[in-house]
Amino acid sequence: MQLKLVLKLLAVPLSLVLIFLHLQLEMELLCLEVLHG
Repeated sequence: MQLKLVLKLLAVPLSLVLIFLHLQLEMELLCLEVLHG
């Protein structure tokens, strides 16, 4: 029971980190396209 609570608490920052990393990747790809375009 306690473990589920901990996992729920960890899931939020982890998902935020994943979103942040995804956005960074998108921005890098955009910059590459602009530079090589």
